Amino acid sequence: MDVKELRIGNWVSNTHGIPMIVKAVYEDTVYVDFKGNVGGLWEFNKHEPYKPIELTEEILLKCGFELKGVIFRINNGLSNQFDVNYSPSRDIFYYNSSKHGMYMGVEIKYLHQLQNLFYALINEELNVKL
Repeated sequence: MDVKELRIGNWVSNTHGIPMIVKAVYEDTVYVDFKGNVGGLWEFNKHEPYKPIELTEEILLKCGFELKGVIFRINNGLSNQFDVNYSPSRDIFYYNSSKHGMYMGVEIKYLHQLQNLFYALINEELNVKL
């Protein structure tokens, strides 16, 4: 995973699967915090890399999405809804838009990708509750 994909507030995990929130991003080091941490920030680097958190139905529901058939939809009081589609035959989640006559289909494999896409399109942080 490339550090350039991360923003402050993104969620990643360590090798044991413990979810951690990104607090600082540098060229080759990422600082994170996690629930129950009583010390300083945890540091990931090339010697101890972080892992992305795979996007699942459970995570989408924890982020406030509601399942509508094969579409996960969130409104959060926003003027526009945000949909994540699921393809059972390919076992993938993806964002799909055809606004202004242009089609955009983006596969979303990891939670941080969903967070970044949501922020880019809605200009709001996704409320993640892990």
